[in-house]
Formats: sequence, structure tokens, C-alpha cells
Amino acid sequence: MLAAIITRTDARPLRPTSRGPGNRPISAKTTANPVFETRLHYAGQVWFALTSYGLIGTEEENRVHRKDLQALRIEYSPSLEFPSGTRTEYLYGGGLWVGGIVGQDTLVSLPMDGVSSSFAGEFSGFDTISETSSLRGSIYYSRDAAADQEYYVRYSDTLIIGDIDELDSRPHRPLNIEISQRSYAWSDRFSRQFVIIESWIRNMGGRPINKMACGIFVDTDAYSTLKADIGYIDDVTGFQPTAPNLTFPQFRDPMNVAWVADNDGDPVGGGYSAFAPRAAAGVRILHAPPHEGFSFNWWLISATDAQNWGPTRIGSRTPTAGGGLGAPEGDRNRYASMINGEIDYGQLYAAIDKTAEGWRPPLRAGACDVADGLDARLILSVGPFCEPLFPGDSLLFTYAVACGDRLHVRPDLQFDCQNPDAYVQGLNFTDLDFAATWAGWIYDTPGYDSDGDGYRGEYRLANCDSIDFFGRGWGCDTSFYTGDMGQLPGPGLSPCRPSRGAPDRAGPAGPSCPQAGTDFTIETRPGEIILRWTGLNTETVADPLTNEYDFEGYRLYVARINSADQYALAASWDKEDYRRYVYDPEPPGKWIPEQRPSTIEELKRAYGPGFDPNDYRTPSVATCFRDTIAGSERCMYFAPVEYNRDNQYEENGHLVTNMIQRVGDSVYVEGNDTLTYGLYEAHLTNLNPALGLYVSLTAFDYGNLALQLDPLESLPGSCNLYAIPINSADVVVDSGLRVSVFPNPYKISFEGSSGERTTYFAQGYEAPEKQAGLVGNLIEQDRRIWFINLPSKATIRIYTLDGDLVRTIDHEWPRRDDAEGFLSDYSSRAAWDLVSRNTQAVVSGVYIYHIDSPQGTQTGKLVIIK
Repeated sequence: MLAAIITRTDARPLRPTSRGPGNRPISAKTTANPVFETRLHYAGQVWFALTSYGLIGTEEENRVHRKDLQALRIEYSPSLEFPSGTRTEYLYGGGLWVGGIVGQDTLVSLPMDGVSSSFAGEFSGFDTISETSSLRGSIYYSRDAAADQEYYVRYSDTLIIGDIDELDSRPHRPLNIEISQRSYAWSDRFSRQFVIIESWIRNMGGRPINKMACGIFVDTDAYSTLKADIGYIDDVTGFQPTAPNLTFPQFRDPMNVAWVADNDGDPVGGGYSAFAPRAAAGVRILHAPPHEGFSFNWWLISATDAQNWGPTRIGSRTPTAGGGLGAPEGDRNRYASMINGEIDYGQLYAAIDKTAEGWRPPLRAGACDVADGLDARLILSVGPFCEPLFPGDSLLFTYAVACGDRLHVRPDLQFDCQNPDAYVQGLNFTDLDFAATWAGWIYDTPGYDSDGDGYRGEYRLANCDSIDFFGRGWGCDTSFYTGDMGQLPGPGLSPCRPSRGAPDRAGPAGPSCPQAGTDFTIETRPGEIILRWTGLNTETVADPLTNEYDFEGYRLYVARINSADQYALAASWDKEDYRRYVYDPEPPGKWIPEQRPSTIEELKRAYGPGFDPNDYRTPSVATCFRDTIAGSERCMYFAPVEYNRDNQYEENGHLVTNMIQRVGDSVYVEGNDTLTYGLYEAHLTNLNPALGLYVSLTAFDYGNLALQLDPLESLPGSCNLYAIPINSADVVVDSGLRVSVFPNPYKISFEGSSGERTTYFAQGYEAPEKQAGLVGNLIEQDRRIWFINLPSKATIRIYTLDGDLVRTIDHEWPRRDDAEGFLSDYSSRAAWDLVSRNTQAVVSGVYIYHIDSPQGTQTGKLVIIK
């Protein structure tokens, strides 16, 4: 890849503005204090930040709310990180652009402009972001919630604040709108790669807003934050119009995704590292009011107009005030770019002359550098809307932010700006297509009539030559690819087509995992972690799409670091059940599976107490089980669902006791249904009492063959607890245990069990996140001397032998928000980082520790050898 020649001049404003703390605009006319809050969606593999004032992303300056960082046990603020926990970013900032004509004025409201990519400050938020969850075990549970993690906030553009209009040289004129924004994130495997953002836009002014348009503007930076070099100036962007249907790949569905990616995934040594920016991030509009057009525009920004460039149709309005062909400056030009109806060709084609297709020529100098990757911005928009928005009325606009992994799969792939097709064909959009498709399916379930008007969505007929079990013509498969809201916004659709249907915000879902602290709890002892949980909120909930109780089992994972890719499977428990396959003798002959598996108890009731389905596990007509029903003989074999590992199972000829035990049953009555669910227990033993673990439970179902869905499992880490295999604080108090300190003495290095020199960091006692290579090297503040067997509240003071106070550590659990870092990480454990109260590293020597607590006073000595 060629080196970029246009430097990033946009990370800071290009013009002075009146700003408050955090570079935010201020106004003397505000009558209430605005709220500047940033929350993070982290239910799935996409960690996505949004704010109380309309901005998406962190703009490299905003701090994500501490409770989200504590939930993930991280100290940095992700913007759009994917996959979660990798420190790979894809977003600088962006947000919703809303434009329209009020009287004679053309106005646009936005949180971030398209020139400097600085916070424009036109939206103001006066509410904090509220949180709800559809998970019944969550502390945020609400029966009205539609997602695992759901945020709601309101913000508005009613104040004369923000930047000066670049084109008309006037102060910002508000559009007088209020945005009620609700965002949704899920943890299921098919829905964990996107976040859906839904906005109700209300006219709060006294005049109608005519010819409205809405769009999503993003300045998307694809790079690893762990790399020292600047990785965000070599990005590329493009437009994905269609994708293969997930069920019938011979069909292509409209997709209309604007995407961004690193130009090559940053290969090193002929391969990709674990934190390489190999993915693609995209935005897809899921719903808009009836409208006349659909647009995708991208551009570069530079301090010189010659390099302020983007694809532009011949004869179209020049989109910038300064004469360049790139960033739209001023409300009139921004609005023009939102309704121009252009679908720009991709950045990889920026050096190709497309004047014969109606486009202005490429840059005379630097076109190959543009195609090879630079810092681009984009807006995906619809409009103008066919009806005015009258005072007091509202309209709905919805989009999704989706990410797909492994866009880059060939580290040896070379780019030729004069022949980009070969490079484009080497990109793999499969995962992005998957995520974007499911985002549409979740928002508007295919084939589901939500409003009861008889329209279920758009469909195709497939496999029309299939036959049923009895040899009769099966008929064609009906493949719905939209729901009853109709085809999603995109180019080429009939203008002003009427809106219909309603959002579903649901899809096939695996069982909810047991929620920590409610459905499942943990008890700790030295070297042991004991889990206990109930299936009440997991096994008694029907799949919202199929209405089946399809729970199959649980999996237990452990990890040193709370990242989905760090969890290792420790145990699995599932029902002993089997899926029957019935042989259809009609040519060509095939085995037809039943959708719902049968438990071993059900099979024995049907075929006798001595029946063993394992005797008939081979798909063979010669050895099948023959069952006669209504005078017709059926040939069947039985395939186990999952591993059939319940309390005991056979493995390699031996009977094995499962780590997970179903220790009892209970019942749940809902209406006329009486449902049985299990009570469970698991013991993790022989653990290092010095090392904490994240313990996570997932639940999975048996899949849906009719919908060609594999078994669905909740995401490891979404239902978890952090535990240290030592006595908890309540055990300390009840048993009157004394405090222990280790390592004591603390040595900078020492001889390991095999005679090699080692450190406590290398042994896993310090900075576990750095051991995984996800952050930098060990620093002095990462060192730890641990105090265990503490009550839940205590004060630790460290003195020299001369009585000088070195450090005071306040241990309180649950930890207060203002507590000192993560020195207290468990109810009965706290640490000293070998730093004095003057923030200096301490020297070798003997120190006295003095611990005060409601249980009394304890003193002792500790030694540091450097």
C-alpha cells in the first residue's frame, strides 16, 4: 500500500469557537444546565459509545461513564470497538443530521460537522441516559424493553449556539426539533455485531418543516489503539448495495450499507495480529418516512481546497463554500448533499476516470493516494420527505451500526489504483453482510405481520421441485426477506411509497443466560469457587419467534480477563435428548428430521422402558428402528442433540460425573401452563487463591431446522461474576479470620520452580490484562502486595520503621465510585501498588502495616527487596 500524503487536519477544529469544558459550545442564554454524558453499549461484540447530546463515538476526548468501564473492568473509553476487548477502533465520531426548509431558510441540525469533524454543539441534552433490559434477571429489567441492553435519551436543537455557518456567515439557526432516541444491543450470536438506533423527531417550533431529510454522518477511523503509529489516515469507504440471502444464497437482497475499513488490515510478517483492524464497520438505514430519494456521499478534508475532494456528479451543485469538491460547508450545502440522490462510487475507485458515467474527473494529483486510503467521512441519507412535519408532530428514523470481521483475509493482496477490481474481489464482506442482514431482520422480522393488515413482507419462491415425506409435491419454499414494513430504504425504490407495518425489534433468540446476583450466585473458599443458579428466567421463556420452549443446556466459562474471546469452556450440561430422523423412501431417498427433540424419558414412554436410542444412531435403512403408527411403518434413527452431558455421562467407556449438577427441580405457573425448571450447582476446585477469575454462565437452545438456525447461545461474559478463590468478607467476619499478606517478602525477581528467573507479573499475580498482550508493558504502578481476609470495610496504613506514614488505602466493598483505582477488587481483598502517598515508588526495606476495621486492629511487617 502507498503511504498517505494528506495528513489528518480534522482531529481538532479548524476555526476558533466559543467552547466550554471538553471543547463543548457554551451559551449565556441557556436556562438549564446541559448534561454531557457518554454511555457504552457492550452487550455484544460491538462496544459502541453514544452521548446525551446526539454525538455517537467519543471523538477521542469524551469519557465513557465509569459504571460502564467498571462493568467491563477497563480504564479506557471505547468509541466503536470491534471485536470487543481487542482495542481495535472504527469510529472517531458522528451523529444524526436533520435538515429541512422552514419558511425561506434551509436549516440543518447536527452534532458534528463534516469539515473539521469537531463537536458542533447544535444539539443540547438535559437528561441523563436511562437504561433498561429485556433480561428478567437484570437490575434494569423492564417488561417493555426489547433488547438485552437498551438506552433512552432526549436532546434538542432549540438554542442559538454552535459554530458560525461557513456559507452564509451567520450564527446557527435552530431547526427547533426534539430527538427521542432509543438504542438497542443484544448478546446472541446472530445479533451481537450491531446496535440499532431509533429516533423520534418532533417539531417543537411554530412553523412546519418542509422537504425534510435525515442522514447519518460518520468520521470513521479504523486502527488499533495499541499501536504507536497513527493508524486512522489510511481508511477506505464504499457502498454495499446487495448481499446474498442468508437462507437462499442464490438470491441477493438489497443491503445498501455504507462501510469503512482500514485499507489493508495492517498485516505484519505475512499475517494479521490479534488486534489488527481487519473488520469493516457500516451503517444501514432501517426505516424512514416516505421519501423521494436515497444518497450516499463521501469526501476527504484537507487544509487546501485542491485536496478537499469527493465524487461529484457533473452539473451537480458544488458542495463546498471554498470551491473544492469535498466537505459540504454551511447548512445549504449540507442539505444539498443529503438530497442529491447520488450513490458515490467507492474510494478504492478514486483514481478511475468515470466521466463517461456522468462523474467529474478524479484529482489530477494524488488520486492514487486517495484510492489507497485516506481519512474519509461519509453520510448516508434519505430525503426529501414527502410530507411536511407540522408543529407538534413526530416522525421515525432508524439506522443500524454493524460490524463484520475478516474483511481482509489475504495479507499478500496488492492494490493497484488503476485496476481496483482485483483488490475488491479479494475482500470478504460475508460477516458484514451477515450482521447488516440480521439488523434488518431484527428490526422488522421477515414474514411477520405486526399490524394485522394481511401484509407480511416481500418474499420469493424457492426449491419448487421439493417433495414431502409422503411423496407428494412439497411446493415452493416461501423466502421472506423483509417484514411488513416493506423493503428498507435504498436507491431505485418508488418515491413516496407509503409506510406500513411496525418495528418488531425481535428475532430468534437463545435462552437468556442466568443473571449474576439474581439467577446465580457465587460462594468462594480458599482454592474453590462454588456456583449456584436457577433456570427460572432461562428455561421458562419461549422463543419470541417460534413460541417454542427450546432450552437445551448451560455452559460454564472462566477467564482471567473480561473479554469474550478470553473465556475458556470449563463445563457443559445439556438435556439427554435426541432428534428423530425419519426415512423417506421416495427417490432419491432422504432422512427428514423432526424439529423438536425428544428427551430420553419421552422416548422410553413411547417405545418402552428398555429402549435405548444409542442403539439406532446410524442413518442406515438396514439397522434403523422401525416404528409402526396407524398401520404405517417408519424407519428411524436418533441423533443426540449436543453431547447429552447431564449429571452423569459416558465418555471413552467410563461414567463421568459432570462438574455441573442439576440438584433439584421447581415449577413455574404462568396462566394455564405449569413449567418445570432446574436448580444447579457447580464446583471449581484446585484454584490458585491468589488469582481472580471471571465466571460466566451461558444458555443455549437446540436450534431451529425449519429456519436453518444453528443452536443459539448467549455470549460468554454477558452473565458473569468476578470471584477470587479466597474467603469472602462475610466468612472472614463470621470465622474471625486474621489478615494475610502476600507476596511477603516482595521481590522484583526471584527463582522459579524450574530454576529460571521470574517475576510476580510473569506468574500472573499482577496486571492480568497486560499478560494477554492487550495493553502495554508492565509499569511500576502495576506491582501488587495483596492483603486478604479483610472485612468489607477497613483502612490499611503503611509505615516505615521510623513511623513515617507511607500510604493509606481505604478498602470498602462494594467499591465506591471515588475509590482509588482498582486496589480493592473483592470483598475481602485489597492491594498496595508499592507507591507512596507522594506517588513515588518505594525503596527496599521493612515496612509496618496497620489495619483498622470494625473487627479491631491488626499489625504486621512486610519486606520489599528490589
